[in-house]
Amino acid sequence: MGVGIGGRPPKFEIRRSELDANFARRFSVLRYGKDVVAPMCRSPSRPPSKPTRLRSRRSRARNQEGAAWLAQFHDAYQIVRRKRANTDNTRQHRRCLYRTGAAAPGAPFASEPSKRTFSDYSRAQFIHDFHEFTGRQRLAHKGQVVKVHASTKSQTDSPAKSMWIVEGDSPYDGRYISDIEFVKE
Repeated sequence: MGVGIGGRPPKFEIRRSELDANFARRFSVLRYGKDVVAPMCRSPSRPPSKPTRLRSRRSRARNQEGAAWLAQFHDAYQIVRRKRANTDNTRQHRRCLYRTGAAAPGAPFASEPSKRTFSDYSRAQFIHDFHEFTGRQRLAHKGQVVKVHASTKSQTDSPAKSMWIVEGDSPYDGRYISDIEFVKE
């Protein structure tokens, strides 16, 4: 496929992802930054489950519309602000935004709600989309852009308090963020 693989066993770098291979257990984990995309097992006695195979396939085939994603993210941000009644401090914790609505199942589910059309929106996918649309493309919604705030040491200890944003070509090149706010361009 022409994809370069770097690193040293048992941790390999594949572009912005990391493959952590446990050769003794015949088990590996694919991570985007520090978040698990899919556990993979190649043991004949323990084949990967159907949901794991589907999730792996789905993560490769996703195509997200930036403007629509950012509009949905902004709506979730506004909901969190209203729920917290926090009008003077506009910084919000990204975990609330992730759980509130930015991780909605998408258009196919909205038009035909069923188990078949529901797709998981993993934390790793959310983080990838977040950085792609708010960092790399720097998209705006109604004249506002997302401003991120770095995490403190105590916030980086827990994935519930921060998220690792991969900013370079390596899964180890990035930073932790905890709070975001929408500001004028």
